[in-house]
Amino acid sequence: MKGLVYHGPHEVSVEELDAQALGPRDIRLTVEACGVCGSDLSSFAHGHYVEPGQVMGHEIAAVVTEAGPDITDVLRSGQRVAVRPMRSCGACGYCRSGDTHLCGDTYGPSLGYGTQGGFAEQLVMTDVEIGRDLIPVPEGVDPFDLLWADIQKYTTTFLKDVYTRAVLTNEESNAQHKASGEDLASDSLKP
Repeated sequence: MKGLVYHGPHEVSVEELDAQALGPRDIRLTVEACGVCGSDLSSFAHGHYVEPGQVMGHEIAAVVTEAGPDITDVLRSGQRVAVRPMRSCGACGYCRSGDTHLCGDTYGPSLGYGTQGGFAEQLVMTDVEIGRDLIPVPEGVDPFDLLWADIQKYTTTFLKDVYTRAVLTNEESNAQHKASGEDLASDSLKP
């Protein structure tokens, strides 16, 4: 299996990678597509968020290749999945309130930032929870559309929160908002 390995600012190379053994709740994925994020560009140019030897890439669409023995969920070999690359501690206030993207402990366990990312032919996700880390999607979904799945989730959540706090809780803002003609666009963001 090949992957793009980071060695330092402006230094990457395609290298043969060792296949990682599967643990009981691990899943091996074959990467179908991996986007290049702004943070990947910053890592490449300046070494931000990444250590030498790391395979970057966290905007990933993949198919299941193999699953550990304790994975008895709905996944099957060949199943296309959306990948949630961010791994959090699960215990801090942010995680307990559902804001796992704000957790301060995401660096080490997240794909592309501490564990092998998607700039490789395959990767192993450890201790997988179906529905949190991997979401099965229909075969007809374009892998390149899945690259944005995680980003859209947070953007939509953010916009819904902004709408709820700024518009629905303030009658004056609500009246101004509707008078401006923007209500049609924001109607799709209502919780």
